[in-house]
Amino acid sequence: MFYNIRTMMLDRFMEALIEDKHDLIVQEGVYSEKEIEEKWNEFMVEYHSVIKDANYRSFLHKTGRIAMTETKIVCVVNIVSYLQELAQLEVYSPILLNELTKLGFHIEFKDEVQYYNDLEKILVKLKKEQRDLRLMNKEIESEQENSKISYDQFGDSISAIMDKYKIVINPNTTSVWSYLYTLKRLLNDKK
Repeated sequence: MFYNIRTMMLDRFMEALIEDKHDLIVQEGVYSEKEIEEKWNEFMVEYHSVIKDANYRSFLHKTGRIAMTETKIVCVVNIVSYLQELAQLEVYSPILLNELTKLGFHIEFKDEVQYYNDLEKILVKLKKEQRDLRLMNKEIESEQENSKISYDQFGDSISAIMDKYKIVINPNTTSVWSYLYTLKRLLNDKK
C-alpha cells in the first residue's frame, strides 16, 4: 500500500523529494523499483496539480512531446527502411506511403531516383529531430537540476505560513495535502 498526499506526512515527503528516496511513499508491502517509480510519478502529478505548478505542467508537456516524437521517429525509420528495401525490389507500397503522410512526411512517386532521394531526405530530417530531442532532454535535465527543492525552501515556506496564519506546522504531523493547501492559500493571498 502506498501513501498519497492526504496520508503522507510532510517530513517523509520532504525526504523522499529532496533525497530522491522515492521508496518512502511505500506505507506497507514490497514493491518493485518500477512500481515505486510509477507511484512516485502519480504522487508528483497529484502534488503539482494541487499547487497548480506551471513549471511542472511545462515539464510534463515537454516529456510527453519527447515521448511522442521518439515514437514517431521509430515508426518513420521503420517505414522508410522497409520502403527502401521494397524499392530495391522495384515494389512500391501505397499503404506505407499513406502511413508516412499521416506521420507528416509526404512522398509522391515520380521516378525511382527521386523516390529514393525523398526517402533519404526523410532520414536526414529525422536525424535533425533526434538532435532536437537530445537538446530538449538536456534542457529538461537542466531545468530539473535548477529547480531542485531544498530543505531550506521548505523551511522558508513553512515559516511564511506560520507567520501569516499564526499556526504551527509540524512536518511530523502535518500531511502533504494540508501543507500544500495552506501554501496555495498563502500564495493566493499575496496576489
